[in-house]
Amino acid sequence: MKKILYFFPFNPIEKKDGSKTRALELLKYFKEKGFELDFVYEKNIDNNAAHDVLLKDMNLANNIWSIKRRPNTFSFHYLIYKFHKLFLRKKTSLNNLFFDKQFNKILKNNTYDYIIISYATYAGLINRKHNLKNATTIIDTHDFLTAQIQDKNKLKIGQYFQDEINRLRQFDEVWAISNDELYVFSQFVSNVKLVPFTTTDAIKGIEHLNRKFDVLYVASENPHNLKAAKWFFSEVYPLLEPTLRIAVVGKICKHIGVFENVTKFNFIDDLSEIYNTSKITICPMLSGTGVKIKVIESLFFGLPVVTNYRGIDGLPNKTRNGCFVTNSHITFAGYIANLLENKALYNIAKTEATHFFNEHFSKKIIYNILDESFK
Repeated sequence: MKKILYFFPFNPIEKKDGSKTRALELLKYFKEKGFELDFVYEKNIDNNAAHDVLLKDMNLANNIWSIKRRPNTFSFHYLIYKFHKLFLRKKTSLNNLFFDKQFNKILKNNTYDYIIISYATYAGLINRKHNLKNATTIIDTHDFLTAQIQDKNKLKIGQYFQDEINRLRQFDEVWAISNDELYVFSQFVSNVKLVPFTTTDAIKGIEHLNRKFDVLYVASENPHNLKAAKWFFSEVYPLLEPTLRIAVVGKICKHIGVFENVTKFNFIDDLSEIYNTSKITICPMLSGTGVKIKVIESLFFGLPVVTNYRGIDGLPNKTRNGCFVTNSHITFAGYIANLLENKALYNIAKTEATHFFNEHFSKKIIYNILDESFK
C-alpha cells in the first residue's frame, strides 16, 4: 500500500473557496483508492473547532496534524521564532523556521512514498532533503502566483517569477490545474502535468421553472472578487428586472449592500442544494488568474454561466461550454435576461454545460490522470 503525506494550508472541510473544494476532492480520491494517507494543515486563529473535529470524523486520513505558524507568546520557541523572523528572513521560503521544524519532524518520524505540497509558496517544506527518504515529491500549484500578485507596488516581476519557477523545479512532478498554467509552467519546467479540478456526483435538481432563485453568485472576498462584485452591482444590476430572485453566497456578502430581491448567505456548508435550486450562475471576474472553480461547479450542476473573459481562464475550450462571455455590462445583463426568458436557449446552454464538464472534468477522467501519477 502506497503511503502519502499531503500538505494543504487550510482545513478543506470549510469549503469557503475553490482551492479547499479541490483539496477535499483529493482526500476523497486517496480514500477511495485505499492509500495510507497522512494529512497536514495549518492551525490558525480562524480555524473553526467544529470543522477540525468534522475533518477527523470523516476518516479521510490515517493521521491528521495541524501545525502552528508561530509558537506560544513568551516561550523559548517564541524568542527563536522572532529572532528568525527579524534577522534570518531569507533562510527558508516560508520565512518561518518554527513552521518548517514542525513539518520536518513529521517527515523525520515517518517514511512516505509520495509527498504532496500545495502552493509554490510552501515549497521550502521539502528543503531538508535527508528527511524525504527517497519519496516522490509533487507540488500542486493551484495557481500562477506571479500573476496573482503582479499589481503590488514595487514588485520585481522577473525576480518573483524566477523564484516561483525555482521552487517548482525542486519537485519530481508539478501539477497544473488548468491548460493555461500548464502552458506557462511547461515552458520552464520539464515535469509538469495537467490535473484539473473535479467534483463528486450531484444531487438531481428540481425542474427549471420551479427553482427558487433565478441567479446565483458564489464568491469569497479576495480583491479580485471585491472588484467584480462592485462592477456587477453598480453596472449590471440596475439593468436587470427588479423581480429577479438573486442569491449571493460566501464572504462577498459582507461587501454587498441591501437589495430587495437579493438573498445573502454568508456560509452554506453544502452548496449542492443552492446550485440545484438556481437557474443560472454568474461569475463577474475582471481580473485574476487560474481556473474558476465556481464556473466548473456550475457546469457540473448543468447551470449556464454568465461571466467576463477572466471567468473562462483555464478552460480547455472557450466556446460551446455553457458559458456566455462578455466584458460589456449591457451584454452581461442581456445574457441573463435571454437565458431566463428563452427556454430553448437555456436548454441548449444546459446541455453544453453538462457535456463540457463530462468531457473534461468528470470524476472518471480526473481519477485516471491521478492514477498515472501514483502508478
